[in-house]
Amino acid sequence: MDPQRTSSRLVRRTIAVLTMLLAAACTSKAPKIEPDPTDASRSKQSDREILLTKGDVSPPPSEVFCGNRPKRPQGSPCATGSVPTAKAKEHVEIRGTVTGIQGYFDSDANREEINEEFLVTVLLDHGWKPADPDQAAVTTLADIDTWTTPYNANTWAPDSLLRPDGAIWGGPEAMVIHVEVDGWLPSGRMCRTKAADGSCAEPGPAPVSWKESRGMPGAVRWAFDPEFPPSQAAACCKLRVGSYLRLVGTMWEDEVHEFGLGPVVGAAHSCWNEGTTTGRGWMEMHPVDYMALLDKPPPAKDALETLVACERPGPGPAGNATSFGKDIIVPGTPPGGAKVACEYRVDPDFTDESSVVEQLITKLPNGVHVEVKLKREQSSAKFKATYHVSWSKDATSSAEECQKL
Repeated sequence: MDPQRTSSRLVRRTIAVLTMLLAAACTSKAPKIEPDPTDASRSKQSDREILLTKGDVSPPPSEVFCGNRPKRPQGSPCATGSVPTAKAKEHVEIRGTVTGIQGYFDSDANREEINEEFLVTVLLDHGWKPADPDQAAVTTLADIDTWTTPYNANTWAPDSLLRPDGAIWGGPEAMVIHVEVDGWLPSGRMCRTKAADGSCAEPGPAPVSWKESRGMPGAVRWAFDPEFPPSQAAACCKLRVGSYLRLVGTMWEDEVHEFGLGPVVGAAHSCWNEGTTTGRGWMEMHPVDYMALLDKPPPAKDALETLVACERPGPGPAGNATSFGKDIIVPGTPPGGAKVACEYRVDPDFTDESSVVEQLITKLPNGVHVEVKLKREQSSAKFKATYHVSWSKDATSSAEECQKL
């Protein structure tokens, strides 16, 4: 590939990602999304179909793509992420609030520099139930802790920075998933045969059920219009920051790309990209089989937060110890007779147990205080855990001890 073209794409991607992250950082609260009566984009699907559909084109994108790679042969399993140690799982449902829209983006796989993808970021919601009880979903504490990594916080959730040097991230804004909607460009990634000069000698025609998007008419076909997906009435009509989404697709761990996001994010990436977590990356939904705008649920009455820390050894004995703490507060007032209940999960993939000296979880009148002490002697201290705090009248769940999952 032409180095100048590759450099140009990297610059464009850097600018686009920085723009999306800046927009996310400036949006501390999701704006109310009002229906647009002038827009006739409302899908004819019923609410039941919107909540049950797992993909309504043939073939769905998950039969065609595994992350950013075309499947050869089509329909083969997608068992790993971008590297063998990375995770992947197909046909998974997530829900959450849009925090950033990068929009249409061009792929390195075509010489015409035609956009083949549509990119957004989504803050995961929790505690919702799939309309289909058999649908795989990321909704519980364990699900969310399993299907996010430290890179989801330190790359895609700028509001989750807890210490200025980039060693510690977390809070309710940390569980952000990068979403990549794949289009079908016959001369791009779906090209059947490449010529010696890298051009497409045999295009791969798109299925007739894949259609143009109104925002980018042309050669690319899409399983659904990413700017105007199916929607419930009050959520109509165009995708915006603050929209609440239901998505079904492949959870896929991508390797980390360095976008020039600055020394703080760079330091965080560098610390995690060594030792047992070398080569790991952030979790994406990639590809997406189905996406729909849902009416936003009422505010949560519980709290779900993630904490991640990675810190290298420092000079002298004092430099080998580190600690951090955070209050996790349950929103609202407790129902009569209710007490604070909590549970947590420590992620074994991103925690070096030998570096954890102590984790203290202290009940507060309206939440908990988490205090973590780490040591970093021969290697970096690493820690990742997710906490769920709520009100409960159950004597067992509201005991003084926080339940470890």
